[in-house]
Amino acid sequence: MSQHLYFDLQAAGFDGVCMEARQVNAALSALRNKTVKTDARGMVKVLWSGW
Repeated sequence: MSQHLYFDLQAAGFDGVCMEARQVNAALSALRNKTVKTDARGMVKVLWSGW
């Protein structure tokens, strides 16, 4: 489902990134304080690192 959304957003002129949920979950599981804010920051760090 996310791939369809990704390609539709690209066709509409938006930039986007499709990330593998299992890999992101593994990266974020090490966080101590699980909140929406820390999860969002963790996802940004995953994108910046190129993982």
